[in-house]
Amino acid sequence: ATADLVLNAAGAITLTDATLTTAGSVTIDNTGAASALAPVARAAAGRAVERCDLTRVRIRSQYLGATGTLGDGTATRGATGKPGGDHRVTCSGDMTLREALIDGQRGGWGSSKSGSGAEPIVSGDGGRGSDIHLTATGDIRFVRQQGDDPTFLIPGGGGKAGDASATGQTPRAIGGTGGRAGLAFVQAGGSIVVEAQGAVQLTWRDQSFDDLSTAGDGGLGSVIADDGADAAGGNPARAGFDAEATGGMGGSLGFPDRTTNLVGDLFMGNVTGASFITLISTDAGGGGNSQGAGGDGGDGDADNPNGAAGGTTRLTGGEGGPVTLFDNRGNVFAGNAGDGGAISFVDGFALEESGLGGMGWSDCQVGSIKAGGNGGAGSPAIGTRGQ
Repeated sequence: ATADLVLNAAGAITLTDATLTTAGSVTIDNTGAASALAPVARAAAGRAVERCDLTRVRIRSQYLGATGTLGDGTATRGATGKPGGDHRVTCSGDMTLREALIDGQRGGWGSSKSGSGAEPIVSGDGGRGSDIHLTATGDIRFVRQQGDDPTFLIPGGGGKAGDASATGQTPRAIGGTGGRAGLAFVQAGGSIVVEAQGAVQLTWRDQSFDDLSTAGDGGLGSVIADDGADAAGGNPARAGFDAEATGGMGGSLGFPDRTTNLVGDLFMGNVTGASFITLISTDAGGGGNSQGAGGDGGDGDADNPNGAAGGTTRLTGGEGGPVTLFDNRGNVFAGNAGDGGAISFVDGFALEESGLGGMGWSDCQVGSIKAGGNGGAGSPAIGTRGQ
């Protein structure tokens, strides 16, 4: 399930009408690096014969689905989803691509986590999508002749984060962060030459244009706090416990902590024909939702007639995923930011109340009548929808 496909060569690599498929990563390399099985000698000839030609070559990683998580995480944190398998073509010499299709793999889902205790429960982050790396010591040329399809560079989408749920006294749940969408890195020691209009398309859709690989959504944060105790044995009713939940941030398009220029940070080198690079953008991940309820207050009794207050609920929807991939040819950010996560209160009278106040004790009998107790206050429910 995690097997990588590695092709090592010395001198020239020529692949025509080939399909390379694996559940892991694909690496094509003529720099003389040793494979896992045996070393490969460098070509005796000089740089003139060192080149990499890929014509009508499809390179893809099979998506393994939501099962691609790494272990079970820790006692309070879910595991991060497995990253999509990267694709690397590393060339000593010039690289030429014509009608190539390099198709990435979505990252695995983060694992969900549930628990009860003093520590916050945090679900696992989604795995990032496949990155594509094209690296040459010479020129990289994208060629499109009449009647040709473009060369498609299709990074993988990000995996969804797992969901977090917590119960007990003062529970706290935090949804994981969605996996970022993969990126394509094209770096030449010489020039990056795009020879015709639309010769290369950087896109997050498959060639059929019916499968949009977005960044992963943030995880759900869900909490239900314990109820307080009823009055008993001379002890007063006890208040319900507080609850707090936060939805996870959506996965990013580009690096979440810095802007990334399409030409300059992704296409690195002396780029000619930059206006012929076609970008079909995608969406960042949506923020995770947040839901929950504080505990109900305990009821009064004859000795302690007042009911106790309900527990406070604090909910925050997750932030939508950011877009930091910048197309400096059109002076625009290349994608749509994710929506913020929603909030929903559970078991409350209305949005301004969460944990229910306990019932006051009432005396209704013939003869000596005691004063009834006061009901406990319904607690506040504080919520903020994610941006």
